Amino acid sequence: MKEAVKKKSAGKSAPAAVRDNLTVEVIVTAAIGLLQKDGLAGLSMRQLAATLDVTPTAIYHHVKDKDELLDLCAVEILAQIPKSDRSLPWPQRLRTLIIEQQRVFMRVPGLAKFLLVHRESSVASLLWAEAVLSVMHDAGFKAQQSLPVLMSMSFLLNPITLVDDKQPAKFTPVLYRTRATALIKKHPGMFPCVSQVLPLMQAGSYESQFETALDRVISGIEQELAGRPA
Repeated sequence: MKEAVKKKSAGKSAPAAVRDNLTVEVIVTAAIGLLQKDGLAGLSMRQLAATLDVTPTAIYHHVKDKDELLDLCAVEILAQIPKSDRSLPWPQRLRTLIIEQQRVFMRVPGLAKFLLVHRESSVASLLWAEAVLSVMHDAGFKAQQSLPVLMSMSFLLNPITLVDDKQPAKFTPVLYRTRATALIKKHPGMFPCVSQVLPLMQAGSYESQFETALDRVISGIEQELAGRPA
């Protein structure tokens, strides 16, 4: 009988040890691993609990709800973005920052969408804004000059980072020409202008076009701010 009790106790010790060692840091680390694999839309508290070998209730002892957990994860993920070199000219710093953020958004589907949707209640969203504004602040610009820059950068978020699905790592085409060609053939005469530019679209990618658009925007901002008194 005593041996049976000992065996039963021993069988319970491993999960109990996990529960005893469960912390916010442990939960966030496990959640980030799942997010990088399946994106924000693919994370469930039940799945996370199974990964940690605990009950969902145990997780809720440490985080209020899923949104709070996602925000904690987002803070940790954004912290992985390299700090820009403060000795560089501000346009170059801003460009580097936005491209690095874009790469993170591509690796974690749904992250950019989460920051936008929860921009008024997310610490991570405010950190994203702080990173952009810090570049402008270090360059000596005032708040009224920096705010339009922040707004421009938020509007420039690459559309493919706003979807929940995992995207190809590189060279996502602007438009799949073969699919578009089939549609155009089904509707002759409806898309004469699209037909003219279609051959050019396959060569481009969202990534390259994003950087080109970013350069245009930053160049315009630089010219605008250069004409204003500091």
